[in-house]
Amino acid sequence: GIDMEVQAERDVMRASPVVGIDHSAYVAEAGRRRDTLVMSLTEIEAEIEVAREAVAERFRDLKKLEHARDNRLQRARYEAARREQADLDDVALEIFRREAS
Repeated sequence: GIDMEVQAERDVMRASPVVGIDHSAYVAEAGRRRDTLVMSLTEIEAEIEVAREAVAERFRDLKKLEHARDNRLQRARYEAARREQADLDDVALEIFRREAS
């Protein structure tokens, strides 16, 4: 990364004193680039955290909807079974009445 670039520049500077004149400007610019990258990384990490929170909230919403759907389906199955049993009871009562008469 940037630290490796700075070290490579130092090595070049040691090999050639003429290059050393510009070295301090290079190091300052490398420091600014590092600071910019750190700030960008911090902003991106904050955005990721916001996105994670949004995903977690949506997941909770999904679970609530799934729970409501499951309850609705369970009630529908119960009602269907109750109606079927009532129909069977009516048929059984009718058979009983016919046989009793």
